[in-house]
Amino acid sequence: MKKNTLYFILGFLVLGVIGAIIESGNGFVLIILAALVVVFIVIKISKAGKDDLPISTRDDAHVSSSMITDKDDFIDWGDANRYRVPAEDLLITYRNQAGHATKRKITLQTVLRSESGDLLVHAYCHLRDANRTFNASRIEKMMKDDQEVDVESYLGALVEQSPERIYERLIETREEELLALMYIAKIDGRFTKAEREIMGTYFSVDPDTFPSFDMTAATYKKVMKVLNTWDEEKKAPLKAAMISLLGKKPDDMKKAAVGMLK
Repeated sequence: MKKNTLYFILGFLVLGVIGAIIESGNGFVLIILAALVVVFIVIKISKAGKDDLPISTRDDAHVSSSMITDKDDFIDWGDANRYRVPAEDLLITYRNQAGHATKRKITLQTVLRSESGDLLVHAYCHLRDANRTFNASRIEKMMKDDQEVDVESYLGALVEQSPERIYERLIETREEELLALMYIAKIDGRFTKAEREIMGTYFSVDPDTFPSFDMTAATYKKVMKVLNTWDEEKKAPLKAAMISLLGKKPDDMKKAAVGMLK
């Protein structure tokens, strides 16, 4: 039962007893006493109501930060780009949108970059025993192997080393070659480990860099039109990679691809 309810019941009982005494003829002094009891009960009820509030809503300046009822932010990923990073353990001090700071151990899973360029950290939070997403701009301190690291620089370096970012750079600098080889690799609807390794060797990157996606023949023809403007010396490594990929295909698939290469 809540404290304010108990005080109400106690107040009615006390007033009832005082009323009975007044009825017996000992009036004025007991009326003063009754007024004091009522004032005392009102004060206690008011304080009890305040005590029932969550700690974070009180105006008590002496409540320690460790006693504050903390809630994690809800962060919508939206259309943020996702980058796989090593599952490293970090110690962070994080201040949420409400201004409450907590220290926690996290195990990295993914770093995300929002449309506005903000970095988000998706990780397993050992404090909450659950996955959480943190806004990097609210991470006040980050420790790796007992050494403090700069949050933006550290996360930015992880992003640059991720397979997804390596693939983005290939798109930015070698799109025609990438799409041509990807089409050959996927012409039979599969993208095998051996095909990934051929492409990894050609681009000198980790084979897991390449996502699995479909590209239309029309797009492939446009790519080949650009590639056919290259001189033979420039095209030679690309043709060798294409031939290696075609060696992994059934005969009917090879015929179709060779016809498009001519």
